Amino acid sequence: MGVDRLISRSRRHLRRYGLRATLYKAAQRFRESVYLRETHVWYELSLDTERPRVPLPPGLTLVQGGDDDLPLLDELPTTPDEKEARKRLEAGADLWFVLDGRQPSFACWIFHESLPMLAAPDGQLVLPAGIVCLENSVTSAAYRGRGVAPAAWSNIVDTLEELGEAKVIITKIEESNIASRRAILKSGFQESATMYFRLVGFWRRTTVRRKSGVTADWLAKALQKESL
Repeated sequence: MGVDRLISRSRRHLRRYGLRATLYKAAQRFRESVYLRETHVWYELSLDTERPRVPLPPGLTLVQGGDDDLPLLDELPTTPDEKEARKRLEAGADLWFVLDGRQPSFACWIFHESLPMLAAPDGQLVLPAGIVCLENSVTSAAYRGRGVAPAAWSNIVDTLEELGEAKVIITKIEESNIASRRAILKSGFQESATMYFRLVGFWRRTTVRRKSGVTADWLAKALQKESL
């Protein structure tokens, strides 16, 4: 992470959460830069298969965001800062919001060609033709428990299918995030693989346990790497 981006993110966090929480977050990020253990479960959805259609709750609208909508990200937790978000848009990623008027209740990203990922070689996971990746799904605390995320995913998948932009959608969720893992299954996704990432100083290792689906073997080949 560059110095300018780190300063910008810290200032944003300070405004939102205060000094104590910001210092705790900074310490956590430092620890993660030298020691990190993560386990994620990968899911996939083939667009040519039957899947549930989940309607949005009344009063909510799904919209694709642009530059003018980036300030809305400040109203949601754990989202990239505006500079990083603009960089993603310029690289061709899609930003989606579920809005209640102009109040964001949910946001996520769709990556088409590649996406930043610490566990991938060189920090980038290059996507094959026909595969897109759903990332950074986040729901506002005030709207949790209302099925907003599954409805958003369902409607985004419908849009991608209509546009013919993808054959398969993949996404990863932390193994411990049971609520999100249950929600993604309700949208028709199937478990594909489990990814283990370990970082100790300059040493890092990514391993993948295949389960099922068309992307499991590709994920293993693309992600498994040990480096010093």
